[in-house]
Amino acid sequence: MTSTATPSAELADENFNHPSQERTVLLERLHNAIHADVPVHFWAACHFCDIDILTHLTNTVERDSNIVLAMALMMHFMVAGWDESRSMVQPEWFELATSTATERDGSHCVLTGMGVIETAFIYPPCMMDPESADAKFGDYRPPVLDLLCLFFTQAKVAAWKRVLDSENPYIGGTGEATSANFLCLNPLAHALWVKGIFALKPVSISKDKKALTMQFFWQPPFKRPLAYYDKINILTIPPSTQHINGAAEAWLENAKGKRIESGQEFIIVTDDPIRRPLPSFELLEIQWFIRRVLALAGRARTKEELEHCRPTYGDTSDEEEEEEEEEEEL
Repeated sequence: MTSTATPSAELADENFNHPSQERTVLLERLHNAIHADVPVHFWAACHFCDIDILTHLTNTVERDSNIVLAMALMMHFMVAGWDESRSMVQPEWFELATSTATERDGSHCVLTGMGVIETAFIYPPCMMDPESADAKFGDYRPPVLDLLCLFFTQAKVAAWKRVLDSENPYIGGTGEATSANFLCLNPLAHALWVKGIFALKPVSISKDKKALTMQFFWQPPFKRPLAYYDKINILTIPPSTQHINGAAEAWLENAKGKRIESGQEFIIVTDDPIRRPLPSFELLEIQWFIRRVLALAGRARTKEELEHCRPTYGDTSDEEEEEEEEEEEL
């Protein structure tokens, strides 16, 4: 007698980058329809996207495989714009929002319990602020939600869009700033977060909006470095994140000195869901997908490069940067 994994068990396995049987069959169909390697971002997205959308995509590609190139190009624009390390002018609401997040998290890192903290964005402000155009695109800012429609259901993306609506004060910017887009992390965790060396999956939120459960997953590097324009066999299985307690020669420890492992659950609480709301479940869902794609798409993964990934929120002019470089040379 052979045992068959239940859907819930297969879903749990997919959290560790182990494709379900249903996904594997669909990927094999895609491979047979394309007859070629695919861009790395498209490959990663197909391993992490909604299974119903992957079914629809497979049926479409079997009729016209040219759509893969267009989708891969759009995926490249989306992930290239997800840049948390880029220096930017500090938004007016930043100080109030970070102060609220610090109060909510008790001035401690939500992962390690350390009291030395920095406030980390869940969803990068450069992706939702139309005034912060990225130099990579000139005046063009990638429509992230429109692109996510390629890999998730309309209902799911609509829920994300409601949260990211510019008129919604839940995030800040045009309304009252809140802590919904922030996590308190210690400096090392923040640096690893920016580099995409771990991702957080939202699991559940209490009915009273006072407790959020999320799972931590390390994102180990691929066995060989991948660059933005590399191509790969779509059947290639991403590195497993199961049974590991570190990645990129880095690790995090809890208050008892024990290393944090993939799959470990953390609970964030608040005493006032109105004034100090929990991290947005929807924004965590978006980052859960994009961070996993980025983890496989060729981003830097060495300890030395972590020193250059710390986010800054000051307005540093080109002249100041040139002066700093000249001083270093002297």
